Amino acid sequence: MVAPGPRFRSRSALLVVLAMLGVVLAVEGGGKGMLPHRVFSLVLGLSLAAPFASYLWRGPRAIAAMRRGLLFMLPTALILLLLELGVRLADVETWAWPEQRPHPLLEFQYLPHSGGMDAWGFRNRAVPERAEIVVLGDSTSYGFGVLRSETYPSVLAARTGRSVYNMGIGQYGPVQYYALARRALELRPAVVVIGIFLGNDLLDAHRVGTRTAWRRLHEAGATHPELIALPEGTAVSLFDALRPQRERGYAPRMLFALERSSRAIGWLTTRTRIQLYTSRYLAGIYESEPDAPAFDGDGIATLFAPRHRSQSLELADARVREGLTLTRTALRRTRQLLEAAGVRLVLMPIYTKEHYYQEQLLARGSVPESMARLHALESAAARELERFADGQSLTWLDTRQALRGALAAGEPAFFTNVDVHMAPAGHRALARLLADAQALKP
Repeated sequence: MVAPGPRFRSRSALLVVLAMLGVVLAVEGGGKGMLPHRVFSLVLGLSLAAPFASYLWRGPRAIAAMRRGLLFMLPTALILLLLELGVRLADVETWAWPEQRPHPLLEFQYLPHSGGMDAWGFRNRAVPERAEIVVLGDSTSYGFGVLRSETYPSVLAARTGRSVYNMGIGQYGPVQYYALARRALELRPAVVVIGIFLGNDLLDAHRVGTRTAWRRLHEAGATHPELIALPEGTAVSLFDALRPQRERGYAPRMLFALERSSRAIGWLTTRTRIQLYTSRYLAGIYESEPDAPAFDGDGIATLFAPRHRSQSLELADARVREGLTLTRTALRRTRQLLEAAGVRLVLMPIYTKEHYYQEQLLARGSVPESMARLHALESAAARELERFADGQSLTWLDTRQALRGALAAGEPAFFTNVDVHMAPAGHRALARLLADAQALKP
């Protein structure tokens, strides 16, 4: 029997190393995080482990098959290169995670020209000389999970022909909106719309407003003394809760890097992600909150997380009460800043998807206690802000009829998993509401 040569041993060692790496990636990233990241981790891990598994099954004949496979990869690489060139020449739109840099007041900023950002670090094709309407908001206005052209600011611009600039950034809240209002004035808008996401903006206001850099804003309102014992950063927004899952795992990090460097891969992953998040046939594979209802009917399906979202709306929680105080203070300062420049301010509350689905669930029978409690908490917070808006003579643009109308028409306004963000149909519904709003008329 001829002993294996050095060349054979080196090939075997390489296959073993690739297989071990594949197993690590599949196990480390396949069981946690968002579904696209799990799928990518599993596919990448199994692909790396496949050659060694093939060798164990077919023995030396697998080496010859691998050689043929390598030859097949050459035209495949050429096709991918041509696809990359085609996507870039056609300026096909993609979506990828932008890169961040720390900021003393805003916590962080997106790097300009990173992940589809413009020269200011916001999600627009370019920074215009003037914008008639500027939108401030968090990830719901930024358009988490959808293309830039599918966000409600972009749809509003296409629908009305007016120039609309989107300054929505995920994880931002009312305090950051106040900070960005001054930047918005550089575009000489006629109207500034703030999309207040009730699902986490109050906690986001507390998280940012109680930092040292915003101490004067914090002291402008009534401070709850029991918050003194809470360490900075105790309050965590719902979007923050997703961040460790996004950043956890080697395979997702590789995917982020590929999305940023390759327009073709960014396009493929964008379309795949939207299909995974909006397909009603895939709703059952997502994890749901225990005892939370699932909705499936009239062409739409989704899952809910009422207990989790209630934590950000519990006014009995000192952090949420403080966030409400800071929200009112920041909005009042924003109104004063814009009013001095002759700019109208419109507040548009964006509720959690559980709130919009309430009527659909009632029509199908009883609503679970967790959903009813979330609805009550969110309604109470909305009433507080609406009373504030009335006192400040601000336009309060209620979004409930628009989103509920879309759901009643069978439009999948939200993603099928527990994610709270809107699908393209939800953004279109908000754009229709804004286009018809008298407060935004020229």
